[in-house]
Amino acid sequence: MAYDALAESLRLIETGTLAPRASLSRSCRHLAMAVDVAGNYAVTMFARRSVGRTVIDSWVLARRDGSWSMICGETGSNAAEHRLQYRPARLDVGLPPELGLSSHIATSHTGMARDTGVRSVFRPTGRWVYFTSVKVSAEVATVSISGRQVIVPWHGEVPFVWTGRRPQIEARAEDGTLLGQDRPCAP
Repeated sequence: MAYDALAESLRLIETGTLAPRASLSRSCRHLAMAVDVAGNYAVTMFARRSVGRTVIDSWVLARRDGSWSMICGETGSNAAEHRLQYRPARLDVGLPPELGLSSHIATSHTGMARDTGVRSVFRPTGRWVYFTSVKVSAEVATVSISGRQVIVPWHGEVPFVWTGRRPQIEARAEDGTLLGQDRPCAP
């Protein structure tokens, strides 16, 4: 049984409520994982039980005249069952520590969608909206992007949405110490 992605995304945007859960079942077929709202754009992330596996859905929404509408969606399934587990103390980035890469933050691919609802003389084809997700370790308390602070959910995966240039993403500990930073990949 599928879920109503728009209705669930709206509920997540309004409440921001997440309920930690390590797996899905017949009684719980989908689960809100995370949300980010940046002005008139939002990205929501859900885990969904599919045939024999768990998949992760990401939805990008735009707000026009006070109401939200969906502009794109994406489904991925690589190791989705493990993406609901509590986050590890350090991320295994698969590279030697001598390279100086952070073991606290790792970005995934970047997606993009065209919001054709904002056409103008300067943007005749609409505006590009970008989204990505970052995975952070258990030591990370907050992640910030373009000045927006986001509390990290239990699983450590945080989606972000933005327009314009690729922003700097920073992972900080409970005491504010910078643990790592990254920029999203170019789409």
